[in-house]
Amino acid sequence: MATRILFGMDPSFERVHTVNDHYDGPRSGIADFRGAPHVYRAVFSEGADDWEPGLFELRPLSDTTFALAMENWAIWQRFEARHRAGEVVWSGIADEWGALPEDLSRHRELAVALAHDLTIDSANRVLAHAEFRVVDSDEEFPSGVLRPLEVRWLPVESKTGPSNDR
Repeated sequence: MATRILFGMDPSFERVHTVNDHYDGPRSGIADFRGAPHVYRAVFSEGADDWEPGLFELRPLSDTTFALAMENWAIWQRFEARHRAGEVVWSGIADEWGALPEDLSRHRELAVALAHDLTIDSANRVLAHAEFRVVDSDEEFPSGVLRPLEVRWLPVESKTGPSNDR
């Protein structure tokens, strides 16, 4: 069955490229913000000892970093498909999770290359509230597989002015 993904139907929503952490909703990954790829991460409040509801920090990605992250995402997707089909048994070695044996070496290289480039410096970030939603698609997904998402970002004003004017 052909996939029909309707990005851009509502221009206020943008594409979510990856979801690298998910707990009661996306917590981190890569999504477009103002039309360009950004790494996003949910904001945790130490004082409240909980996640700030719907609040995320974002930082733009270079074209090179984005390409490497998408290559690593493709490795994950191949692994997830085979794992869901019951064809992959995890060895118990932490850095082997998320890659098929034939992709493992490249996955490790990418993890090292991306470790710094996917971090967010709190002094150089955009703060925004996020509204995630599932993208309209005719594709059927196995149980437990996250459907494609899109996001609407609502930038947060800071005491010194808008945090998104960069």
